[in-house]
Amino acid sequence: VIASTIMGVCEGLAYGKAAGLDLPTVLKSIGGGAASGFQLSVMGAKIINGDFAPGFYVEHFIKDLGIALAEAQRMQLDLPALALARKLYEELAQQGHGRLGTQALFKHYEK
Repeated sequence: VIASTIMGVCEGLAYGKAAGLDLPTVLKSIGGGAASGFQLSVMGAKIINGDFAPGFYVEHFIKDLGIALAEAQRMQLDLPALALARKLYEELAQQGHGRLGTQALFKHYEK
């Protein structure tokens, strides 16, 4: 759930940035509705402030995503969003960001 949620937060903020919107206003606007939650309000604010310090390391998240995917595979359950999250986080780690926080996924969109 967290993996898919933080992907949505990063994509939404990347969209807002590309559209030239004021990101704190975007965060306030969407944070008051159905999109509200910890990932948006706390991690979104960190992203806007360029704070990628770990609360939970990317490299540990990759490990956990792998465990979840292995268990899903054992149950013959297809979880494409989870697989995409692991792929994106693995790419992030390969770029040297494994010791940053999970919100560093935003760096994927800054390319």
